[in-house]
Formats: sequence, structure tokens, C-alpha cells
Amino acid sequence: MKMQAKATVLYSLLGFIPFVSSFVLLPVNVTYLSPADFGVLALAAIAQSYISLLLLFGMDGAINRFYFDHNETPEKTSEFLNTLLSVVLLKCTLMSAVLYFTGDWILRFFGEGKLPFEDYGWFLFFQAIFLSMNALLFQYYRVAQKLQNAVLVSLLPFVLSTAGGLIGVVYLKEGAWGSVAGKAVGTILASAPIYILLFLKSGFKLNFSVVKDVYLYSYPVVLYTLISNTSAAIDKIFLNQFFSLSELGIYNLAVTIAAPIGILLMGYWNAVTPNLMETYIGEEENKGAIIERYYNNVLLISFIAIWALIAVVNPVIFNFLKEGYWDSYLYIPLLAFAFIGRAYYIVYSFSLFYYKKTYLLPIINLVSLVLTAAAIYVLAQYLGIVGVCIGVGVSQFSQFLIAYYFDKEINAFKYPVKNTLLLLGMSFLIIFLNYVLIYEVVDIFWVNIIHVGEGVSMVLLAVFLIKGKVVVNSLRNGSFARASGADQIGL
Repeated sequence: MKMQAKATVLYSLLGFIPFVSSFVLLPVNVTYLSPADFGVLALAAIAQSYISLLLLFGMDGAINRFYFDHNETPEKTSEFLNTLLSVVLLKCTLMSAVLYFTGDWILRFFGEGKLPFEDYGWFLFFQAIFLSMNALLFQYYRVAQKLQNAVLVSLLPFVLSTAGGLIGVVYLKEGAWGSVAGKAVGTILASAPIYILLFLKSGFKLNFSVVKDVYLYSYPVVLYTLISNTSAAIDKIFLNQFFSLSELGIYNLAVTIAAPIGILLMGYWNAVTPNLMETYIGEEENKGAIIERYYNNVLLISFIAIWALIAVVNPVIFNFLKEGYWDSYLYIPLLAFAFIGRAYYIVYSFSLFYYKKTYLLPIINLVSLVLTAAAIYVLAQYLGIVGVCIGVGVSQFSQFLIAYYFDKEINAFKYPVKNTLLLLGMSFLIIFLNYVLIYEVVDIFWVNIIHVGEGVSMVLLAVFLIKGKVVVNSLRNGSFARASGADQIGL
């Protein structure tokens, strides 16, 4: 069981390497790149995400469903994998022809001329090809339980991509172009040999029956992912349309600084999901308490991470970053607070997966996208970029509330939201008072001191209210000494 838990955690962490790369390069980027360069990187990341979505078309997720239908013999398994990789190659051939004639127009329309195709287009496209194939191969090795291969296909491109970004920014001093081009070249150098060897060994194969099954399974997921991608990018798209590239870059820095909260949340959630699923299916006497413990841990991680970040981030910004980036401190608390909504959504959307109600997910995301776009459009006119940050919070909390409604309708295990209502209310009140009473009138030195006090107090309160309640309830129910999956992986 311990080996399984360790493997689950490792696979989860490996799955977040693409997100970690940008954070690892953050100290270098803020030293060598201007805010405008950071804005270009935000646009590049959005463009690449849509290219990858079109290339993958949900096939990485379909591997979980169809791998075991094709693993009777090594030959059938190889044909299954080669078919998926071959589809990516065929699609990239078609897309390259389309981009050759229309790429400049597409990026000019999307990036308002700030992301020229002749400078960035082909680097983004070819990196997306190999990132897409790497995602397929990683998921294949994960399901096949080939841990060493999964580590190789994740870590090698990450290392060379990061090195390429460093060379392009630090050594060549080519700004945003150096970062995009360097990371693309690093990814290609690390990945291309893997696929050359794989196709030399197994050949180019295309099973149309596999393609049909996978695409029929994947297209609802693609719709959901498309809406999710747009929802995640709507803030930057709006900023690119109505604000300067430098303002977009400062905002993108704030988003990057807050991103580890989401990585921690999803890392823990991916690690415990198999155990949680097993608990849902099982008939343990204290099943409700175990499930509640998992959910408590998700919310505890969010509150601790948010307030720990708020406590320490200002001294880092004002002592180690260039003055051009200082305004990012105004956006981080709101962007961090939005992750509380994400944590609640994780908790209340699990029943939709368990009871096979995933057709509701596009509805949740579409309604949330409309609400978010409206909120950003209205609030940004009065509050500027702070209004955009509030719009991000509207996105996350609207998804949570809609998922909460569907969870209630399904009549699933109901996590008592009152467990963390006091923490949620206090977090909102403190952040609101900071913006209304402190940021505009108090010297930044005292703002830093206030943030440290708030952060330490809220972290201690979160631990006391959530973990203290668990201990009390466990003692009351006589189940505290009983070991469970939550004890092995949870907090």
C-alpha cells in the first residue's frame, strides 16, 4: 500500500511539471525580462494551450479508458499507442499547412499584433507537438505502470526546456523571444529522439477502429476542456484587449506567484483520489468520517497555502524584484483568495465524476464563463486590474456554487460547508478591509507587518478549526486510532 501511495504521489507531481517550469524560471525572468516581455509570455502560453488542445483532442484522457481494451498482447498495446501518436503527427501536418497560410492572421487577431507569427508562431507550434505527444506517452506509461519510463518522458524535456529558456534569456539576452524559442528548442531536443526510436522500432500504425472509439469518447471532454481553457484565459485575453502589454505582464507575474496554490491542491487531490474512490465504493462503518477527512484536507491546504503566501510575498516583491513589478502585490491576495473557490469546487464536483454525471461539467464551466466575462467587463471599468482579479474570484466561486447545487440534487455524500464557513468569511473580510482601509493609506513597511500577522493568525486558526474538529469528532466516534487511506496520504 505504501509503494502504491508513493507511486501515486510521484505520478501526480510529474503531471504538474509543465506548470512548475514557469515557476522555476520565475526568478530569472523577473531579473532579465521587462513587464512587457512577461505579457508576451502570457499570450504565448494561451496560444500554445489551444494548439495542444487541438492536437491532443482529449486522447490523453481516453488512454485511461481504452488501454485495458488493447493490452492482451504487446503487439496490440503497441498498435494502440502508435495509433494515437500517429494521429498527432497527421494532425500537425495538416495544421502546419493551415498555419503556413493563415498563422500570421490568426496570431494578429488573437494577440492584437503583440505576438508576431514570424517571431513566435513556429516555436510555439513545434513545442506544442512534442508536449502533446509527451502527454500521451506519459499517460500511457502511467496506466501501464512503467514508472521509470514516465519519469524519463516528463523530466528530460523539463530539464532541457528549462535550460533552453535560461540560455535564451540569460546568455543570449533575447527577452521574451529567447524564453519561448529556448524552451521550444529544449523540448524538441529532449523529445524528438524518443519518438524517432519509438517509430523506428514499431513503425507508423493507424488503426481506424481505435481512432473512432477514442474520438467518440473524447469529444465531450474536448468541449469541456475548450470552455475551461477559455475560462482560465479570459482574464488575460481581456487585459490584452484593453490594457497595455506591461500591465498584462505585471498581472501575469501575480498569477504565476499565486499558481503554486493550485499545484499543491491538485497534487494532493490526484494523490488521494484513488483512495477516496475506494472509500466511496467500500462499506466501511466510518466511511463518512473518512471522506470528510479528505475534503477537510483539501480546504485546509488551500487556507494554509493562501495565507502563508500573503504573509511572505510582499518582502520578496519589494526586496528582490525590479520596481516595474511592484504593483503585482496588489493583485496577489485576490488571486490567492480565488483558490478557496477552486478547493470547494474540487470537493463538490467529485460526486459528478463518481456518479457519472460528467455531462454537467461543460454546463458548469459555460455558465461560469459567462458570469466571469460579465464581471470582468463591468468591474474593470471601475477598479482596473483589481476588478479583473475579482472576476477571477467570480469564476472560481461560481463554479463551486453550481457544483454544490448539482451535488445536492444528486443526493451524494454532503460535505458540511459549515465546517469552513467561519474561515471563508474571515478570509474575505480581512482581504476586503486590506483593500479598503490599508493599501491606499498605510506605508508598505507596515503593510508587510500586517500581512505577516494576518497570515500567521489565519494559518493557526485554519489548523485549529479544521484539524481540531477532526480530532474531537474522531474521539467522540471512537475512530481516531483506526488507520485509513487518509492517514497514509492525507495531512
